[in-house]
Amino acid sequence: MNHIDFLEVMLHAKENDDVAISMLFDMYKPLLIHLSIIDGLLDEDLRQELWIIFVLCIRSFKLYDTKSK
Repeated sequence: MNHIDFLEVMLHAKENDDVAISMLFDMYKPLLIHLSIIDGLLDEDLRQELWIIFVLCIRSFKLYDTKSK
């Protein structure tokens, strides 16, 4: 996925497009799972909290017009 594709997906995700959010989840799932492992075990509560924070961050993420610079 190139820079333009990512921005397009992010714009759609910010508008609560389920497909776009799912695409971002797929991209970041390995990282979020990795961050949910404590002492070698997956902490399911932590994983769910990270998913929630992930969605909240998508919604609050500020996108700037890079074409005007």
